[in-house]
Amino acid sequence: MRMNLRHLFASKPTRKCARRALLCSFLTGMLALSCFPASLPAVGSMPPDASAGAALGEAPSEESGASVSEPLSINRIISESAVLMDADSGQILFEKNMHEKLAPASITKIMTALLAIEKGDFADTITMSHDAVFSVPRGASHVALDVGEQLTLEQAMYAMMLPSANDAANGIAEFIGGSMSGFAALMNQRAEELGALDTHFVNANGLSAEGHYTSAYDMALITREAMKHARFQTVWSTERYEMAPTNEQPETRVFFTQNKMLSNTQYHYNDIIGGKLGYTREASNTMVVAARRDGRTLICVLLKTVNPADKYADAKLLFDDGFDNFRPVTLTNLQPEGSVTFLLHNSLPLDHIAKTYRSIVHTPEGTTQVQIDFSLVGTDRQILYPELGSITLTTKPQVSDGDRWSTLLKKILFVMLILIGALFLFLVLLATYLRALRRRRRNLKKRRRRQENVSSGRLP
Repeated sequence: MRMNLRHLFASKPTRKCARRALLCSFLTGMLALSCFPASLPAVGSMPPDASAGAALGEAPSEESGASVSEPLSINRIISESAVLMDADSGQILFEKNMHEKLAPASITKIMTALLAIEKGDFADTITMSHDAVFSVPRGASHVALDVGEQLTLEQAMYAMMLPSANDAANGIAEFIGGSMSGFAALMNQRAEELGALDTHFVNANGLSAEGHYTSAYDMALITREAMKHARFQTVWSTERYEMAPTNEQPETRVFFTQNKMLSNTQYHYNDIIGGKLGYTREASNTMVVAARRDGRTLICVLLKTVNPADKYADAKLLFDDGFDNFRPVTLTNLQPEGSVTFLLHNSLPLDHIAKTYRSIVHTPEGTTQVQIDFSLVGTDRQILYPELGSITLTTKPQVSDGDRWSTLLKKILFVMLILIGALFLFLVLLATYLRALRRRRRNLKKRRRRQENVSSGRLP
């Protein structure tokens, strides 16, 4: 007769044994889990040789149809000092005397605008003081603000950034800093925070003064920070602004940008998104201008350009080079784990990028922070700026040899307990099955005997 498991486990004793077996298996599994660590820290490794890591982004070839131009020579830039910076990463694509300390003239007002946005509200009201109005020398740019005249911070910003009004800059300085000297202290503090170490400001407007200087690199840092604010980008990208009448001026003032690369002139550049110009006899012509194309934003700073037209020619050369001749390159599989993306000149292959592990810091939490510097090798510093940038990566917590062996033993114990639990469950189920099978057979035998007795007439 064919046996059916459903009938075998139908009796109460059999079901009770099965429940005991399942309970024992559950307790065995819980015991195994209690021996297994909640989280196993991975073994941190120190960075290997600097040649490790893969790179994505091949140099264009003549067969691909992409043009490969030679790097821009420093001799083609007429300005005394220049820098071209990628606004997203801060990477320097070109530099000429970028750390030279020079007079900035009115591009100083970018720092004034940054502090005004960070510490003020565009709806705030500024009241012009006697010093704010009459400290501006005759012949310097202004918008004829009068003593006691009230205007909003927004109006003062447009007056300062478009026609480069020095009286508006003074009004902002007094409103934000309490005084013009107090505001200059705030400017220097903010410059230091941004890493602008070759900068010292004396006033908010950029008029020539002893001890008032900056560098092309520092102005790029300041501008990069200012461009993080949407209100700044709105102001310095505006070509025309109408200032409503005030308590002292019944007529509407109209301001126009001085940036000829933004307006419709012979120097217009399609990708320009904003800029600020400056001029004093000491500083000569200065300019900060930004452009965006295909998702890439570049900042160009030019200091001490004698001929006004030359600054536009320099900016165009630098922007064309930055947009047309650089490609993004991503370094992957870095050790510790991480990746980084740079802009690499199309004329350079990937093997020109070198990695140097500069600092290794062990934290109390057991992690290790590694700073990796990336630079170009085999290139002329006068043609391509060699420092690409740095990245700091953090390893996972280190594990000692003792902890490693302890973790291994726990894993082995865990596996053994699982196997023992599975074997125990199998044996219990097998025993239950055999017991039920014997009980079934005994019941069948008793039934046959009873039937035989009935058929033979032995039973009444």
